[in-house]
Order: sequence, then C-alpha cells, then structure tokens
Amino acid sequence: MSTIKQQGGRLAALTPYDCWALLQDVKIGRLAWSRPQGPAVVPVNLSLVDGALWLRTSLSSELVRDALDRAVAIQVDEIDEVTRSGWSVLVLGTAELVTGEDVPEHLHVLDVWPTGPRVAYVQVSPTQVTGRRLGAPAHP
Repeated sequence: MSTIKQQGGRLAALTPYDCWALLQDVKIGRLAWSRPQGPAVVPVNLSLVDGALWLRTSLSSELVRDALDRAVAIQVDEIDEVTRSGWSVLVLGTAELVTGEDVPEHLHVLDVWPTGPRVAYVQVSPTQVTGRRLGAPAHP
C-alpha cells in the first residue's frame, strides 16, 4: 500500500482586526498562566465584550487563587483536520476579578459548561493580540 504525503497549506499572520473578528464568535478557549509549581492551562468558556475577554469561574478556583492580577494568555482556535486548515489567536493580558456593578449586565448569562456556582467574573484586558491562519493545501 502506498501512502501519498499531502503537502501542508500556507501559513499566514492575521492582522489584529482579523483576530478580533474571529474572537467575536468564540465560546471556548484555553487560559494559561505561570504558577510556582509550573505552567497551568485550563479550558474556559469565554465571551468578548468591549475589547476584553470575560469568563466565569468559582471563587475557590485555581484561577482565582493563582492568576489574578498576573500575566495570562488565552488561546482560541478552529481546526479542520479534513482540509488541514484553521486559525489560532493568542491574547496576552492581565486577569482581574470584577464584581458587582462593574460586571456588564449581559455577562450574567454567560454560558458556563461546568456545574456549580460560577460567581467570579474574570476580565482579561489584552496587551497583545496575534494570530495565524493555515490555508488548505493546494491540490496537485
């Protein structure tokens, strides 16, 4: 049986505008930060509101204990294995706990998949946004 090796697609940098456009519809990403015992990466439900990424978690979460007021990264992506194409956006910023009236009204319905009380609202204010797109490979 012979195997045909398919060439990869073209990798291109995304503009900040394109990155923000892709982030508009994203509901899931990965949040990363550095802790004393090493890096932490957790999946999170999120929402883009007024130029910041928001998420809800529990007050006892590792995120609230270890990542507030620190540099964090959020990565979101979409991948199509069949066409070998997709995109990835990386947001660097600072995570801060937001309470009470400072939480935008429509975030109170932010969909969160895990069960249990998720009353801690965390805002990640971006300092840098970058992204890349991988186009589908050209067919011979």
